[in-house]
Amino acid sequence: MAWAWSDQGTPPGLTVDPDTIATATYQGNPYVFVRANDGHLWVNWWNGSAWSWSDQGTPPGLTVDPDTIATSSYRDNPYVFVRANDGHLWVNWWNGSAWSWSDQGTPPGRTVDPDTIATATYQGNPYVFVRANDGHLWVNWWNGSAWSWSDQGTPQGLTVDPDTIATATYQGNPYVFVRANNGHLWVNWWNGSAWNWSDQGTPPGLTVDPDTIATTTYQNNPYVFVRGNDGHLWVNWWNGSAWNWSDQGTPPGLIVDPDTIATATYRGNPYAFIRANKGHLWVNWWS
Repeated sequence: MAWAWSDQGTPPGLTVDPDTIATATYQGNPYVFVRANDGHLWVNWWNGSAWSWSDQGTPPGLTVDPDTIATSSYRDNPYVFVRANDGHLWVNWWNGSAWSWSDQGTPPGRTVDPDTIATATYQGNPYVFVRANDGHLWVNWWNGSAWSWSDQGTPQGLTVDPDTIATATYQGNPYVFVRANNGHLWVNWWNGSAWNWSDQGTPPGLTVDPDTIATTTYQNNPYVFVRGNDGHLWVNWWNGSAWNWSDQGTPPGLIVDPDTIATATYRGNPYAFIRANKGHLWVNWWS
């Protein structure tokens, strides 16, 4: 086996916008959602034998904002959450036979900030976390019969930074990692009966850079990858009893670019993908 590059092309006659890629799986096949330069949501999907591009369109009369695509699933069907240019959260969802757009609205009296959508699942239901223009973390969640908005608040005395929301699950409960305006990593987590805020701190002597949080799981424990202001990749990880910071370093002679961390798992081991300052894709992986 070996790594290979494949050109997925572009939506017909268009280009793919930067910073707007999210993935989902449906019936075992990958679906890759992007924003094109027409302001539409597009999907590049595999039908089992070939890749195709499909235009998902836009919320009625609107365009999809850049930098704001996140996916979830409900009853095995994909749900794609975006921010539109009306400041609302919208979802493009598959009901088993057709795609539909639904307006999720906004936190009461507020708008959804750009660049800040992350999803989790709890007891089979989707939870969509956003930052609103009050600097709070909010969640739009489905209880099995209706959608609701809930204010998760902020770390004490702080605000949630834009561009920095990532989720993980531990023992079936959602954990939502953010960067606050003190440069610390924080987690808003559910213990089965209540939400809590915990300060994860920072890499020793450093701060967490904006725009760079990604999560994965190893041996059922959450690992949170960030870029420190030293240009290194760092991981904040749970060993079953305590959180730890570990310096993953950098590609040889390089630094990690901002805005560029994504994770995957292969045979149970975590892989963290980044862009280095010479424009190459690198992977930091556990063997």
